[in-house]
Amino acid sequence: MIRSDVSVVIAVKNEEVYVEEALRSVLGQEGLDFEVLVVDDGSTDRTWEIMTRLQETYPNLRLLKNPGVGKCSAFNFGVANAQGRFVCVYAGDDIMPAGSLAARFSKVNGCSDTKPVVGLCKLITMSEDKKFDGHLVPKRAGQGGLTGVSYMMSRPAVEKIFPVPETLPNEDTWMELAVRYFDWTLVHSDVIGCQYRVHSGNSINMQVDF
Repeated sequence: MIRSDVSVVIAVKNEEVYVEEALRSVLGQEGLDFEVLVVDDGSTDRTWEIMTRLQETYPNLRLLKNPGVGKCSAFNFGVANAQGRFVCVYAGDDIMPAGSLAARFSKVNGCSDTKPVVGLCKLITMSEDKKFDGHLVPKRAGQGGLTGVSYMMSRPAVEKIFPVPETLPNEDTWMELAVRYFDWTLVHSDVIGCQYRVHSGNSINMQVDF
């Protein structure tokens, strides 16, 4: 059942250091009707406690516990419970720039609801290490990125991509292959949809554990 413009689905595991800042950046978005689903993948730190406290302030925050194990499993469970017309996935340590969710939605809002549509935006890195900080991806004007965090997916696109095979180490490569090689409608934009946090322990490629 479609109940909102956009569902933001976030998978988390032991993100107590960053999760409150990350969720507040998403929950503070304005200009559209949206829900935020966070799936906890067996955190053993204070992540769940922090999120439960935030839920008291934000009624559009839905907290779920992954009945399976692993990042792909967590995203699959969250997306299966999403009720938005469009769906995007996000990380529990990244920052969503103010106004970016509505800006991303505006780029795809007029597209068909019966065909696979994926809106692509840009991201910019942030890191305490200067060599990883402040990189815009992709740099070319008018081109959105192919990383999973950049996608604003229509329902038909979601149905083609998910569930992601849970034997994979992450969802990104699977999503990129689908968007790159299927003949879908891709809507590029210069909207910066994510401040991508580069730090020790985060998943920066498919060789790194979640």
